[in-house]
Parts: sequence; structure tokens; C-alpha cells
Amino acid sequence: MPAVIAVLNSHFQPTQSWRVSGTGGFHGMIDVQDEAVVICLPEAFAEAWGQCSLRPHHAGLHHSHNVGDRRRGRTDWFRFWHVIRGQVCGDFGTGQLTAGAGTGLILPPGRAYLAHEEDLGHGLEMLIVLFQIVVPFGVVNPLAGLRLPTVVAATDAPAAAGLCAAISAVSPAWVANNWSARIAIRPLLDQLLTAHLVDGFAAGAWSAAPGLPAWIADLQEQAFRRIADPTLQASNLHVLAGFSREHVARMLRLHLGTSAAGMLRRQRIKLAARLLAQGDGVSVNEVAVRVGYHDRSLFCRHFRAELGTPPSRWRAGTSGRDHGQPQMDHGRPQQD
Repeated sequence: MPAVIAVLNSHFQPTQSWRVSGTGGFHGMIDVQDEAVVICLPEAFAEAWGQCSLRPHHAGLHHSHNVGDRRRGRTDWFRFWHVIRGQVCGDFGTGQLTAGAGTGLILPPGRAYLAHEEDLGHGLEMLIVLFQIVVPFGVVNPLAGLRLPTVVAATDAPAAAGLCAAISAVSPAWVANNWSARIAIRPLLDQLLTAHLVDGFAAGAWSAAPGLPAWIADLQEQAFRRIADPTLQASNLHVLAGFSREHVARMLRLHLGTSAAGMLRRQRIKLAARLLAQGDGVSVNEVAVRVGYHDRSLFCRHFRAELGTPPSRWRAGTSGRDHGQPQMDHGRPQQD
């Protein structure tokens, strides 16, 4: 039976819908007015996006002839621009792009951007948000596989403008270091970005994210096999990858949301979880040493930060069962 594909506004009401044959990899069943609605996101992307969390670092309305920053951005900070009024154009590293009223674009991290307002007889008004994707253990950053930046028109422009207004209304308190304002912006930004992604996939701007680059997957596998090797350090991980230290650091942040040291830590905890799950009587201290830890308390802190439970409780809950991959607690992603 054909699936119903719908774009939803901020109140989860369908603003546009159509039917397609087959599943097409779409995911996200929602009951809206007694109808089954499928959000237009590829399944793998939707799953990863739902497990990640957003950490906004700046948000506010911009009114200027020159937009952007000539300095290189942080290696793990994305930018989101949504044009409310006017038009901007510029070269964003993928060729000349023009963004008009009611359109948005996500700018990847680690680059400098500069665009100019087009003279259309009225001033430019645009929301600019700098944010970080917090990627939990075992999840690939879903934005890393998209062709960015791409200008995407909002299907529900009034709803998008309303979210922009709500975010900008909170931003003055944010500037005053009000932490409640920072927390209040997160769900608004989540709604705005999710609507932008839904619109982009629905319009065919992107295909399903290709996943982790082969060299990063290979690097993780090599690190996992050699995790007890004392010569394997975060400082020389780039040699194993065959790229510069800066490139490896930038790509690990982009795709995994962590540093080289954080990736090694995750591989250590992954192996520790597997050893504890085997139920062969090995002690927590022995497991800690086998995966490269010489401080039990540090090992226990890292284990709990990654998997949401102490190693002793993990062993009690999984002993004797086949656990090829640890099951992560995605409810509260932790930093490295």
C-alpha cells in the first residue's frame, strides 16, 4: 500500500502530503488527525538524528550587508542560516548560492564564509545559529553525509519564521548568560532544523547519508584490534590513518563528534563491554588492564559515561549472553 508522506509544521499538522509507492526507506510514523503520516526522512538518517542532541552556541537575528565570518570556524560547529526577509548570495565552497526569503541552509564546520545582501529594495533579516551536534557512542553524525551547504525552501514558511522569532526573542537573555535561555532555545532549534531537513529530503536536495567514510571505519577497526598496544596513542593515530593530524581531528569531530583520544576511549570501552559480557569470571580490574587502563576508578568513570551503567552492573546484566555490540544509553549523551 502506498505510504503517506507529509511535511509537518511546528504544531505537527500536515501542510503538504502525497502518496508514494513502496517504503523508499522513509521512517517516522506519527498519528495526525487519525491518519498515519510518515515524516520524509530516510530511516538510517532519522534514527541517527533522533539519537543525537543539539548544543547551540550562538543565536540571533542578523541585519547587515555583509554576512558570515572570514575566520575559520570551529571544527565541530555548524551554522544554520534562515532568511526571513531579503536575499543573500555568496560562494560557500560548493559554488555560488543564493538564499531568498523563506529559505535556509546548513553550513558545515571548519570553513570561513562571507556572503552579501542582494539589493531588493528592503533590508536583510536572517537568523544565524551556531550549534554543535553531540554524537553518542556508536552513532555517526547524520549531517556529515549530506551535501552541504544546500539552499532549501521551507514548506511552511510562516511556521519557520515563527520559530526564528521565538529563538531571537530568547537570545538577549542568552547573551546575558542566562542558562535557562540556552536550554529554552534547544527544542526550538531542534524543531527548526528538523523541519529544514524534512523539507530538504522531500524536495530531493539530499539522498540518504552514505554513512561513515571507509577510512574512519577501518581506523576504528584497527584501533579496536590494537587497543592493548602501548604504542597506539591519540597523538599518533593520524599516522595509522595516513592523513595529517589536523585532517583526522576535523573528520573525527565531524563524523563521530569526538576527538582522537575520545575515539580510542570508545574502542576501549567497547572491548571492555564485550569482555564483561562473556561471563568467564574475569574481574573488573583485569578487564580494565586488558583494555589499557591502570586506574580502576578512571575506567569505571569512563565506562559509566559511555554506557550509562557501572561495569559491575553491566556484567551482572549481560553475563552469559551474546553481546557482539554494547547497547548504549542514548538518553543523555556524554562528552569525551
